[in-house]
Amino acid sequence: MAAHAKNSCGGGQAPSLLFLTFSREICLCPHLSVILKGMKEKMKDKLMPICALLLCTAMWGSTFSIQKDVMLRISIFDFLGVRFVIAAGVCVILFWKQLRQANAATWRRGIILGLLFAAGQECQSYGLAHTSATSTGFLTGLYVILTPVFVFLFFKLRQPRRLWIAVTIAMIGLAIMSLNGFSLGYGDTIVLISAVIYACHVVWLERFLRGEDPLAMTAIQMIAVAVVCGLCALPSGITFPSGEHLAGDWAAIIYMALGSGVGSLLLQTWAQSRMAATKAAIIMISEPVWAALFAVILIHEVITVRVALGGTLIICAMLVSQIDLPWLRRDAERHLPEPDQPEVDAQQPEERPESDQPEAAEAEQAIPQQTA
Repeated sequence: MAAHAKNSCGGGQAPSLLFLTFSREICLCPHLSVILKGMKEKMKDKLMPICALLLCTAMWGSTFSIQKDVMLRISIFDFLGVRFVIAAGVCVILFWKQLRQANAATWRRGIILGLLFAAGQECQSYGLAHTSATSTGFLTGLYVILTPVFVFLFFKLRQPRRLWIAVTIAMIGLAIMSLNGFSLGYGDTIVLISAVIYACHVVWLERFLRGEDPLAMTAIQMIAVAVVCGLCALPSGITFPSGEHLAGDWAAIIYMALGSGVGSLLLQTWAQSRMAATKAAIIMISEPVWAALFAVILIHEVITVRVALGGTLIICAMLVSQIDLPWLRRDAERHLPEPDQPEVDAQQPEERPESDQPEAAEAEQAIPQQTA
């Protein structure tokens, strides 16, 4: 009986002892909350730029269905001129303080980027008038391939294997979605030039944003775009919306000026200040996927098997570009040493004295707290 009571008493204390043991282990890890907070902040810092670019491309994709109707009554150059002049005016009002604080170097960089973006817009729109929309979509998407090529040519930075795999998957998906027979004509050549310009914009946007205020850079770019598009619209005279479609056309222009104009460029500028150019280009190739989705919602188009398959491949390409696979990471580490850090000889690793190891561990665990 005594033994049975003893066993019963011990069995009753087991959960309490387990809880006390677990609590003691937690108390022995004073930096656990700091580590978890740092991991949360790291995930947030990685996901927020991706979400910003996805929202940016969604707004770009929504414009195809809207612009398709407005272009029946307003020329493309008039449309771009009015759209970006409104966008630039809003940027000046919202970001006047940032514009006044910007120095000459910031203005020079922003103007260069704005001229590139404006040239890409004008070439793409002019080429679209002389070729099909499907060819325009595919040729414009070639900037995804050109971006890592330009990164290597301009800055001698090789890209990890997984990014090249993602680029290949994205281009196959884009070709399946867009192409139904293809020949390179005059309009196609102009659109191809726009793809080259867009790739240069993506590459130099990442480089010029280092140490700059994204708000000021967005406003300066928009001002430069408005000047270029306005000048292109002046020779033939600017036509404004009128007639029975007055309200609808102005609503479309204002949305494309503020949403897919100011909003999308601000999101792209902010996201690329926190993301490599090639990764950003792969995410932005999702634009035709959003365009197909909005076409179904707004003008009731039917999703074909080709569109569904191509869109799935593009989404897979975005996932591949973001997932850090071990065998691809080893390849990247072998071929892509960090440019800002000197390479350390692997045969002579730096050894720490045993007395310094606890202090070093505490310092490493305190990094998330400092970053947060």
